[in-house]
Amino acid sequence: MKLLLENWQDYLYERNMKGRALDRYTSELTRETMHVLKDDEFVKYIDEKGEATVALTSPVINDLDWVRNVYIHVRQDEKMGVAEGDVMTHGSYEYTLDAPEEERRTSDLHINIILPLEYDFSVFSKLVPELKSTFRHELEHSSQPTEMLDITHKKVPDDQIWKTLERVEDYYTGEAETKAHVVGLYKKAKTLKMPAAEVVDRFLGELIETGIVHGYSEEEIMPLIMKIRGWWLHYMKDRYPEAETWEYWDD
Repeated sequence: MKLLLENWQDYLYERNMKGRALDRYTSELTRETMHVLKDDEFVKYIDEKGEATVALTSPVINDLDWVRNVYIHVRQDEKMGVAEGDVMTHGSYEYTLDAPEEERRTSDLHINIILPLEYDFSVFSKLVPELKSTFRHELEHSSQPTEMLDITHKKVPDDQIWKTLERVEDYYTGEAETKAHVVGLYKKAKTLKMPAAEVVDRFLGELIETGIVHGYSEEEIMPLIMKIRGWWLHYMKDRYPEAETWEYWDD
């Protein structure tokens, strides 16, 4: 029993240390990205071309065992409202299925940023929390064993997530995505100084809208959303005992 307790404590210590390191890397990569976005030459270029790709050069990338390069892809979109300060981010951790450890070292992290046309720096107050959440999510994936990532991606390829609600459930309640979503959303909650459950509920509200776009009714989606919510908040309380969560959906 004593050995089991010691092993569990060692596991928690290692997990917490890894998490703190990935939090630091998230902050550093976010700072470098913002430095790029504020650069006069970059602003001039993207205003002319409408899109740009930049490879980040932060030294912390060398500390990431299973990341070779970090790219940011920035695009201006006329559908984004300048007055509202609309921004959007999403990311991907690109690795090879069944990759041995050496091949995992050649994996790349891509962060996509969508900004309004002729954006000004006022939109960055909304961008930073989104960017930190996306970086933290993808860095979590970069630290996950290949076997964990493969389970989800073999079962539910990205382009088939919304093919059935069963696939949506498999994707969002799988171990890899549960952990990555929870740490990303918790990072966003900490950045915004908001209750974590509220940030989770807002994300799930957007997921409902995505489901409706794919042809499902809210009545069909809601039981699954509540199942995902329960799964994520259970893991969040385990990983972050101080997180503000509550049992019921926050309307």
